[in-house]
Amino acid sequence: MRNRWTLVLALLALLGLASTAGCEIGRGEDGTTERPNGPTATGRTSDPAAVLSPTSVDELARMTDPVARADRFLDLLLSLEPAQYPELARQLQHRSDEWAEFEARLFIWRWGQQEPAAAFATALDWSPNMRDSISYAAARAWARQDPSAAQTAVRLELERANPTLATSLMSGLAHGWAESGDYAGALAFIDERFQSILHREALVEQLVQDMLEKRGLAPTFAWAEDLAGRHDDRSFLSIVFRKIGRNGVLIDPAATSAWLDAFPGDPSYMNRARRAAAVSWGQSDPEAALAWTLAQPASNERRSFGLTAILLDWMLRDESAALVWVRKTPADTGLDEAVSKAATKISERSPESALEWVPSVRDEALRETTLVAVLGRWWQANEAAARAWMSEHGVTEDLRRRVMAEAVPRTPSP
Repeated sequence: MRNRWTLVLALLALLGLASTAGCEIGRGEDGTTERPNGPTATGRTSDPAAVLSPTSVDELARMTDPVARADRFLDLLLSLEPAQYPELARQLQHRSDEWAEFEARLFIWRWGQQEPAAAFATALDWSPNMRDSISYAAARAWARQDPSAAQTAVRLELERANPTLATSLMSGLAHGWAESGDYAGALAFIDERFQSILHREALVEQLVQDMLEKRGLAPTFAWAEDLAGRHDDRSFLSIVFRKIGRNGVLIDPAATSAWLDAFPGDPSYMNRARRAAAVSWGQSDPEAALAWTLAQPASNERRSFGLTAILLDWMLRDESAALVWVRKTPADTGLDEAVSKAATKISERSPESALEWVPSVRDEALRETTLVAVLGRWWQANEAAARAWMSEHGVTEDLRRRVMAEAVPRTPSP
C-alpha cells in the first residue's frame, strides 16, 4: 500500500500539487526496493507477464472512470520489472488523450528512480508533444539520487536542445538537485543557468520550501546568512530572503519575523523580505502581521506597500473586522496611506463600502484626496448615485468640482 501512495504523491508533485520530500518511489524505509507480492490492493495479480501485454495501454485508454484508470495504472507500474519498461514506454508514446502525459511522467519518474540513465535517454526520444515535460521528470528523478551524474548528462544535452527543452531539463535538474539535500550546489546552478526572474523565483522557492521541510527554520536561516556573506548579487539575495520570509511565517511567524528584524542584511533585499513575510502572515493573522509591519521603521520603503497589501486582503475577506481594527489603531502615516489606497481600490466594486473607510484616514488632506478619488470612480460608474450621496452628505462645491475633474477620463500622453 505504501508503494501506491508514494506513486500518487510523486504524480501530484510532478504536477506541482505536492512535495516529494521523502518520497522515494518504490523504496522501503530501509532504502531497499519494494515489490508487491501476490494480489494488489484491487485484487488483481501482480505477475508482470499477466499485467503487461501488447495492448495494456490501449486498454487503459478505453477506461472512462478516471479513478479506476489511475488504480489500474498504479497496479501496472508496481508490477513491472525494469526490463519491461522499454515496452511500456513504447506503448505510452504517441498518445494524445487527457491522461497520457500524466501517466507518462509518472512512469518516467518511477523508471528514473531505478535506472536513471535509461529513463533519461528514453525521455529525450519521447514524442515531441510531451518531450519537454517527460524530460523534466527524468532529469528531476536522476538529480534526486545523483546530482553530479544528472548534471553531466543535462549539460551535454543542453548543447543541442531547443530553448524550451533546455529550460525543462535545467528546471528538472535544479528541482531534483535541491531535493537531494545539496542546496548549495542547486542554488549555484540556478544562479549560473537561469537569467529569467520568473524561473529563478520559482526554483528558489522550491529549494527553500524543501529546505524548510527537511531541515527546519534555524538551519535555513543560518544557510541564508552564510549565503549573504558570500554572494554579492542583491537581486538574487532578494529572491532567497523573500522566499524564506514568505514560507517561514507559515511555519513559525514569531521566529521568522524576529529573525528578519535581527539580521543586519542590506535594506535593498531585507525590506522586500519583510514585506513578503508580512503579506504571507496576513493570510492567517492580519492583526499580527499589520502590528509587526507598523513596528518597522518608517525608513523602510516597503512598509507602506506591505500595510496596503495586508489591509486590502483583509478588507476583501472580512471588511467589518478590518475596519474595527483600523479605527482603534493609533494614527500612523503609513497606515493612513494604506487605508487611502485600499479604499480607493475597493471603490471599483463597492463605492459605498469604500466611503465607510474614508473617515479612518486621519490626515485631513489625504482624507479629502481619498474622498475625491472614491467619489470620482463612483461618478464614472453611476453619476446619479454619486450626486445623491454628495447632496445627502453636504459635500462642498470645491470638492464637487474636484470629484467631477477626477471623473473625467484621462487621455494617455502621446
